[in-house]
Amino acid sequence: MSAEDNLGAFVRDAYRAGHDRARIETALGRAGWDEAQRAAALDRWLIEEGMPPIPRAPERIVVRNAVMNALLLVSLGMVAWHICQLGFALIDQAFRPAAAIAYFPDYNSEIRWSIAALVAFVPLMLILSSRLAREPRGVRSSDRRISAALTLILVSIVLLGDFVFVVYELLTGDLTIRFILKALLVAVVALLVLWFYREELDGKP
Repeated sequence: MSAEDNLGAFVRDAYRAGHDRARIETALGRAGWDEAQRAAALDRWLIEEGMPPIPRAPERIVVRNAVMNALLLVSLGMVAWHICQLGFALIDQAFRPAAAIAYFPDYNSEIRWSIAALVAFVPLMLILSSRLAREPRGVRSSDRRISAALTLILVSIVLLGDFVFVVYELLTGDLTIRFILKALLVAVVALLVLWFYREELDGKP
């Protein structure tokens, strides 16, 4: 019997003996199991009054949550991208030189596309986030942490690139108000994306 099997058997027997979740979790912590392992083992069982511990269907939940987390990550990326695209178009329209308006493209099409994408992806992102937040912590923590790690890497690259472009424009003397506003928008959106995964990045299951 593997260590995971022993852990599952112990949790089952402890629940059968009438011990509550907090006491079982404390005992497992003293035995050296980390928080994620304890949460996963405890969430594997459904406890209902008058019934023995009921095993959940972990594989189905894990696969479903993996798909939902992937869709959530994609929708979050689309929302962040189109917020930036919409902001860029509005900034370009507001700050294009009056003498060169004829040479600037019409941004109405870009604005409409970004608004359409946001109308589609913002509700999807909110629905998925709400559904996943109701899942047991031990079940959803692994996929969320993977998504958070990928997000942290991508956002770090974006923020570093944003800073490099600002420094470059400053050194060349081409730092305009339009460029500054775009750089600030990218930085704010990137930080908001990190805030979305704040619990996972703080190490919370």
